[in-house]
Amino acid sequence: MNVRRAEIDDIPLLQKVYASDGRKHDKPLSSYPLIDWIMKDINLILVAEKKRPVGFIIVRTIGDEANIDVISTKRSSRKTIEKALVSEAFKHLLVSRLFILLSDRATAIRKVYESMGFEVYDNLPNAFGKGRHAVKLMKKFEQKPAPKKKVKMLGGGVIKRQGPKYRISVSEDEYGGFLDANLKQLDMA
Repeated sequence: MNVRRAEIDDIPLLQKVYASDGRKHDKPLSSYPLIDWIMKDINLILVAEKKRPVGFIIVRTIGDEANIDVISTKRSSRKTIEKALVSEAFKHLLVSRLFILLSDRATAIRKVYESMGFEVYDNLPNAFGKGRHAVKLMKKFEQKPAPKKKVKMLGGGVIKRQGPKYRISVSEDEYGGFLDANLKQLDMA
């Protein structure tokens, strides 16, 4: 099975997977801004495919936490597909906690998530409607440090990313050139 980032051309196929997964959905997939999410890389969307897409995951990051929605076709092996998608998503995440909401009746798939390190975070009565309860699972990660990046600035100086903060370093000699170059750039805008 191949897992890759979703592309715009995948959207009609993702809609078919969404419609055929056998679960009740509160709203249609078309109500989500998938095109914006894919084009602007706002949320991570991965597609699992054999000869055609058989599942996808949407990872919505909020601060240092993320929520995932995993959809797979009814006739495919849901456990294998979801495990492959979630495992691949782990490689792309820089979050401290990851959450998924499952039906309290989905005991088989819940065991798959628990085998990947998810634990019960909360029980939510009637989350999916009257008599349809949910379990919210959470996986904790050690906070991965953000990669240190250096970006050269116009007129000298360097911006260094250190974790969530940035540090600008400019030598005494570069300061005048740095300021002049950036002011000129602002005047031209």
